[in-house]
Amino acid sequence: MESVQLLKQIYIFRALSSMEMIQVNKIVHSRHMSEGDIIIREGDAPDFMYVVKEGEVEVCRHDECTEETLAILGPGDHFGEI
Repeated sequence: MESVQLLKQIYIFRALSSMEMIQVNKIVHSRHMSEGDIIIREGDAPDFMYVVKEGEVEVCRHDECTEETLAILGPGDHFGEI
């Protein structure tokens, strides 16, 4: 039920009933990531929505010469390729 509580913090899930939240939670998969791991790259297929459970995720934009940090996400934040 910890995952349900985390999902309830996300605006797109707030209006769901308890039963609907349980159904969403059934398709949630948890992955542990280590520092420096790349979760998704710009342009990847938009197959998943990611929710930060603990720790931080740095959202960066890279080009040939520079790396720009766009955001630092923490617990309850979500992201994915649009």
